[in-house]
Amino acid sequence: MTTKRPNIVLFIIDNMCPWPLGCYGNADAFTPNLDRMAEQGIRFNNLYSANALCSPSRASLLTGLMPSAHGIHTPLPDQIGRYPKGWDATQEFETVPKTLKANGYDTALIGKWHLGDYPPRNPQGGFDHWVVMNGGHTTSFWRTEYFENGELRQYDGHCTALWTSKALEYLDTRTPQDDPFFMYVSLNPPYGTSQSLDDEISHANKNPFWDRFAHKEFVNIPREPIAKSQLAFGEIMGVPTPEHDTRTKKGEVKPRFLRSRDYMEDVRSINNQDRYRSLFSVVSCIDDSVGQVMTALQKLGLDQNTIVLFTADHGHSFGQHGHWGTGWHSVPSNGHRHCWNIPLLMRYPGVIAPGQVSDVMVMQTDLYSTLLDLAGADYTPNELSPGHSLASLLRGERVAGAFEAIFSEIHETRIMRTREWLYVKHFDPRFENQLFDLLRDPNEKHNAIADPRHAAILAEMDAALSKFFAAHSAPQYDVWHGGTMKASTIPVLDEGPFKRAYGDSWQPVYPAPASD
Repeated sequence: MTTKRPNIVLFIIDNMCPWPLGCYGNADAFTPNLDRMAEQGIRFNNLYSANALCSPSRASLLTGLMPSAHGIHTPLPDQIGRYPKGWDATQEFETVPKTLKANGYDTALIGKWHLGDYPPRNPQGGFDHWVVMNGGHTTSFWRTEYFENGELRQYDGHCTALWTSKALEYLDTRTPQDDPFFMYVSLNPPYGTSQSLDDEISHANKNPFWDRFAHKEFVNIPREPIAKSQLAFGEIMGVPTPEHDTRTKKGEVKPRFLRSRDYMEDVRSINNQDRYRSLFSVVSCIDDSVGQVMTALQKLGLDQNTIVLFTADHGHSFGQHGHWGTGWHSVPSNGHRHCWNIPLLMRYPGVIAPGQVSDVMVMQTDLYSTLLDLAGADYTPNELSPGHSLASLLRGERVAGAFEAIFSEIHETRIMRTREWLYVKHFDPRFENQLFDLLRDPNEKHNAIADPRHAAILAEMDAALSKFFAAHSAPQYDVWHGGTMKASTIPVLDEGPFKRAYGDSWQPVYPAPASD
């Protein structure tokens, strides 16, 4: 094996638990390239996101920090003029691309960013090469607006074809003799909203895998009744969201407006065969993108010295527990596995032995130090990071102590998960906390919070949860103790619990402008 520092290709998918992938046991899926990648490297079964939404989770992956430390608690609204011009939401922290760049890496972002000012015309976050989607929210996988070299362009085909072609173009500029590179490939699917899936169904053109699933009868889809907490979310979201700018200013990029009736429509995705067909077809598009990049690496002589990592920003329930959406798409926010569990496949020939499956408990914040350590980077982790590097484990060395518990949060909800227990705690006193005995109730169906037999474990987990966030939160962004957030998506949900607790003067750093 060469002693040259490895290249890194990181695929990050938008809104997906491991369930729709063949290598995670779904017989309905068609994902041969990802299945092969799992066979050639390692598959992790217990990686959990730091947050249940995209901007916060992506920031946690890139910084190794929890949302209560980096301050991004919700997706950043696509809104002209809301943020300082050129603002980078992670600018005060070290990030994977910034650190790798300082260590001699060329850095490239292809696809979605969603961690800064809108529109994202110019490079941010430590990236040199910048081909980025205009905005962070996906309404269609077709007709994608994107920035390249500072110019706004539109691609009428499928977004996975766009981002794959741009990744291949970047790879064509690289040779084995060049400095190492870090390529962050952020693909839009599967996303999972009714709007994006229905557009895939009705669009005149079809993605390359549509015919494979067009008439498929699925055997592995959940068959559960709609959860009351999902209906409650849809009812609250029954009016248009005021914080998305509906105005179009001459000469500026068109703002986006998400109509909240789509959220109630998402409920109708549960047990909907057509939307499952759409879902699995776009997952196969993701798989094909990975396959094309892997083939290009091999042809260019780069595959033996390139770490390839496949993951998602956060989980998504596709009918499990009667939910369709993320952990945020219910009232109260839920802590169920599929909303937080995300795939992690890693391939690095000569370092990661093939055919491995790991059940260690991994936090998304662990990936920051893992990538930097594998790259041999000289770095100092961000203060308050809870991350532990997986590099020793990946090299086949024994690791003791770490990787025993998972901690996650989504502003009003904080979660601790071990192999035996799941504890979900709410800031809002109107909501009941939850405790699940995962050994006796692995499907998380029965809340045992009131069972006196579990009083000791409840007290232990509550203390551990408090201790963790006390150690890994920054006071200015610890919303449970008077801190704020950088922006909010839906004020009634995201800000409401804290305004009730702290008063109406409490607000995000970049609040929604007052409506005209």
